[in-house]
Amino acid sequence: MEFPVIDQQLIGRKQRYTYLALFKAKLPDDQVGRDNVYFDGCLKYDLWDEEIVGRIDFKETESAGEVFYYKRDGSDPHTDEDNGYLMSFVYDYKTDKS
Repeated sequence: MEFPVIDQQLIGRKQRYTYLALFKAKLPDDQVGRDNVYFDGCLKYDLWDEEIVGRIDFKETESAGEVFYYKRDGSDPHTDEDNGYLMSFVYDYKTDKS
């Protein structure tokens, strides 16, 4: 796991959740796959209970960059910390026709 992120409004304050990019456990067999490998998915980690509480896995031929958290409009990060979106670019190297 790498690149932990939180709601940017909570930097310097105690927060409960962090979101992490998940490294691929196994490198692809072909050179195109190895050249395009980044992250295999992302995790939601509960810092208070010290456990993984959510996971998003990409398909075998998909890879992504680090994740970014953006709070939902109108939500209060102090009372509704986990009300937002995770964003990343996901690339499927098997469907690339270039």
